[in-house]
Amino acid sequence: MTVKRGAKIDPALLLPIIKFDPQVVPNPREVGVAVVKECGESLKATGATLSYTSLEACIAAKVLVEGIRNAGKTLTPQSIVAGLESLGAYDTGGFVVTFGKGAHHGSKWTDLSILSCGGTFRH
Repeated sequence: MTVKRGAKIDPALLLPIIKFDPQVVPNPREVGVAVVKECGESLKATGATLSYTSLEACIAAKVLVEGIRNAGKTLTPQSIVAGLESLGAYDTGGFVVTFGKGAHHGSKWTDLSILSCGGTFRH
C-alpha cells in the first residue's frame, strides 16, 4: 500500500490480514439488496443465518426455478438448459444473472472480502 506523506489512515486498515476471500454474490449483510433481504428472511424462518454460501445457493435456486418455468411442460435436461438459456438477463432482486446460448456462467460479478486478525470481515 502506498500512502502519501501526511495522509490520515484508518487504524483498522493496519490490522494484520488473515485472508483475502473473493465472493461471487453480494454481501449477505446488505439488506438493501432485495435478494439478500428475501433469502435472509427465508433462512431466518428456519433458524439459520444468511452467509455467502447460503446466499449463493438461494440465488441459484431462484434461477433454476425460473429456468424450469421456462422449460415447458415436458421436463428433460435439454428443456431445462433451453429454459435457462431463454432467461437472458434475469434480475433475482438487485443481482442480475445472464444466460443464453453458450453463456452458462450466469454472472461475472465479484467482490473481495478481507478477514482481519480480529475475525471481522471488511469490504
